[in-house]
Amino acid sequence: YLIDEVHMLTREAFNALLKTLEEPPSHVKFIFATTEPHKIPDTVLSRCQRFDFKPITEEDTVNRLAQICKAEKRKAGKELLGKIARYSRGGMRDSQTLLDQLMTYCEGELTEDGLDKLTGRVSTSSLDELLAALIGRDAASALVSVRACFQVGADPAVLVEQVIERLHEELVNCLKGGEEDAAGGEVDRMIGCLQILLGTASQLRSSAYPGIAVEVALVKLARLEDPRALDKALGELKQMEQRIGGQVSGAGESPSGGADSGGSPQVQGSPRPASSGDGGGGPQARQREERQEDTAVAVAEPPRVEPRQASTEPDYKKLSDLWNELVSTLGKRSDLVSAFLEGALLEASGQPGEFCILVQNPLGFSQLQQPDYIKEIQQAALELTGASWGVRICRAEDGPSQVSGGEEKTVREVPDLPKNAEQDAEEESEVSKTLEIFNGRKVN
Repeated sequence: YLIDEVHMLTREAFNALLKTLEEPPSHVKFIFATTEPHKIPDTVLSRCQRFDFKPITEEDTVNRLAQICKAEKRKAGKELLGKIARYSRGGMRDSQTLLDQLMTYCEGELTEDGLDKLTGRVSTSSLDELLAALIGRDAASALVSVRACFQVGADPAVLVEQVIERLHEELVNCLKGGEEDAAGGEVDRMIGCLQILLGTASQLRSSAYPGIAVEVALVKLARLEDPRALDKALGELKQMEQRIGGQVSGAGESPSGGADSGGSPQVQGSPRPASSGDGGGGPQARQREERQEDTAVAVAEPPRVEPRQASTEPDYKKLSDLWNELVSTLGKRSDLVSAFLEGALLEASGQPGEFCILVQNPLGFSQLQQPDYIKEIQQAALELTGASWGVRICRAEDGPSQVSGGEEKTVREVPDLPKNAEQDAEEESEVSKTLEIFNGRKVN
């Protein structure tokens, strides 16, 4: 039994074959054919003997197609049959299918023009015109050629494939002919063009605008410069950096006379005593080394900002008048604090030198109790009022009874409401009955 395209079977079908494959009848042979063996389950592969076939050569495919044309009494040139063989990429069945379609499409002799129209390819003359624009770095002509190909019905993916094939042929011919050294720049440029086109071909599968993608890619190829020019520019830049570095080091070795014109201070250490063998003047290298060791660079430290101290006693009325300004100041310093204090109210906490902030936002209530936010609010209040304040955060619905000072919380204990005598007597009666049933006693 021969099963072609076996990878298309469902999982249930493969499971049904497992037992038969493991213990097949002596008179039965299964032959599975597929072009995608990675889709076959491992349980099936382990029960089969695998044979990998190589693609059929172009010459063998052309000979077989010629036999078919002779049997069908149709004329076809060898070059045309070679194109059909290349388009099938080593698949004899695909090449025969394409030849059959071409026989139906053309009347009489088979032509390359009919093959191009059947496969959605552009003619050789149109392709040569496009390649001439790319080689001549004429982006405008390349764009016109591409759009002309699309107008005659060319498929964008097939057009990219044709350009890749032609550039690949040119690259192979250039390398085979030993012209790499003579045309090294063109070789590098063709390699860059092929890389761009291969990336474009992979993107066309999921692109919503394949025509525009091809136009952009080919215009980019026409504007692509010689890669060796970039290497040359980098080499010249490195040489320039070396020359500038040599001039700077030479200027540093020259003796300076006196202090700088700007009057900047210089700090120098004690010079090393010269050895007796140096004589009156040591070598220049030793002088340069001593100068580098003796010279120190003075680095200015940033000015230290002392925290502002309280100058007056806390005045709640003054703080109440400046409450909106306090909220605005905190909002400018931190967007989070501004969001947390949205709709917040100021209220006296009952303690001298302390105020309470009633927060509407539950998240703001929990976040503002962090010590960093408390200190930030205290600093802003100090800058506005000149007094040092204590800060507590509480929920708006709770009032100042449940507040926080940043490090500890105090919760007001609510006394129990008085109960009437009838309710007390009823509860006492229920408790007595329960103790009597379970033979228990009341523990205070």
